[in-house]
Amino acid sequence: MLQEDQAAFVEGLVRVIQDNSAPDDTIFSFPQSGSAFYFLAARKNPTQFLWWNSVGISEEETKEVVSLITTRRLKLILVAKELEKNHLKDQITANYHPVGLQDDIAVYSRNE
Repeated sequence: MLQEDQAAFVEGLVRVIQDNSAPDDTIFSFPQSGSAFYFLAARKNPTQFLWWNSVGISEEETKEVVSLITTRRLKLILVAKELEKNHLKDQITANYHPVGLQDDIAVYSRNE
């Protein structure tokens, strides 16, 4: 039902997520375009919001996501290029390593 390039993006990102995590693993998507992949890749979101800038996110909830990153409780993190200049990029790269890239979304896996 999608155009060929959109289908390739969806299939590619689902494949990266599934190849680098198990169904009971938690992931977090910073970009809105990655939020559907909780469902499509059958992975859990440990937060109450779908993406980083969801409406109504409190400062405490923001700190919760940062804690999930620094304590490496997320198996995978989906990051869009615009986050590369964000202060969280250092937190992510200190605790995770890249395992895939699909268009402008990089997938990072927890350092073990």
